[in-house]
Amino acid sequence: MTPVTASLDRQQAILRQLMAAWVAQSGGVPSLPHSPSTARGAVASPPPVVGYRAEDVELLDVAVLVEGRPGLLDVVAAVAGCTAHAVLGLRRPGDEPHVLGAAEDLVLGTAEDAHGPALVVDAVHDARLAQLLLSAVCGPRVVDAGGTVTLAVSPAVGDGVALVDDDPDAMLTFDERTRMRVFSWLRPWPHPGVAFLLALDEAGFNHLQAPIAVWRREGRDLGIVQELFVGAAPGWAVALGSLRDVCASGFPPEQAGGDFAPEARALGTMVARMHRALDRAFGRRASDVATMAEEAGSAVAEVDAAALDDGEVAAALGALRAAALPAPAVRVHGDLHLGRTARCDQGWFLADCMPGGTDPATGAARYRSPLADVADLLWSLGHAASAAAADRAPLPDQPVLPGCGHDLQRCPRFLRWPVDHK
Repeated sequence: MTPVTASLDRQQAILRQLMAAWVAQSGGVPSLPHSPSTARGAVASPPPVVGYRAEDVELLDVAVLVEGRPGLLDVVAAVAGCTAHAVLGLRRPGDEPHVLGAAEDLVLGTAEDAHGPALVVDAVHDARLAQLLLSAVCGPRVVDAGGTVTLAVSPAVGDGVALVDDDPDAMLTFDERTRMRVFSWLRPWPHPGVAFLLALDEAGFNHLQAPIAVWRREGRDLGIVQELFVGAAPGWAVALGSLRDVCASGFPPEQAGGDFAPEARALGTMVARMHRALDRAFGRRASDVATMAEEAGSAVAEVDAAALDDGEVAAALGALRAAALPAPAVRVHGDLHLGRTARCDQGWFLADCMPGGTDPATGAARYRSPLADVADLLWSLGHAASAAAADRAPLPDQPVLPGCGHDLQRCPRFLRWPVDHK
């Protein structure tokens, strides 16, 4: 073995050790719905958090994002059947870290390169390294005559960087104007959320946080940077606040200060525009009402088979199955609830484009009736009503929303969902 080969082998061994430490520090390999070994509906048992070794890690791709100190090294590796993605920060020993989140110890290990020894940390948990990562992904960068890439502007450490817990990915916000999502566990196909967002943007749908940069290498989606709307309020909070105002006022909704009807109309308009944009972006497929009714019945049976025993429900599904009516299917969001929407001064927008409408085994998009998204959103609105009622009148002998006459006993299914689900 030549000295050069020995040096490369040692560097790879160190990287494998660092990645094993990163996986353990991140909580272990997660049970992902897109894991090839996880059947639809099954719950996989992830490997234990402790016990990862360098031998368990296979390096797939290593890239130097920023040379020097501080520096950034981007690593993609196979671990326990999943693909891990970590941004390793290289700091001078003795440099003061700027810790983000609840990390107790940022240090993953030590390394050495042409710039000398370095402490290796998880870059998304360090404010300065996070800003460096944003600049490395978005630019600006300068290439000198020798081909060396350097940052044109070295970002200063500020107080505007925050790490949002969005397990299993890492989500960073910068001065509440820019959001960067770093995908920690990669799919063997293009990320459906990225494809969904870019398609909507290209189709002219402007009710979303515009993409600034897509971080992609060797066909893998590593992350995405988006512009944020300043002062936006989550859709769940807007709806719940309105309902609480109605409950507290004792007046009908149209006479209360927090009537949600105009907002609901605007929200519905936004969803309709989203489906028209998805139709333009992905096209439509032939389907019929009977097929959609069969799919709806199967979905309900997986969650609450007893609900299908209701006479009115059974009669409605039976009539739909017998109908010979065409109903084109389009690509839908697939998990559209109030928590994935938000309200800003410009109106309602889609705050989260991470769709649930994909096959977890293949990543293929599912085409359904747009009413599937509408049903999800109506369920979420009903759940908000039950949450507001639980705050106002949690006792069994007070089942009516004050002032609006909505008898919650007529919709007991809402009450079986935990209040913290949004």
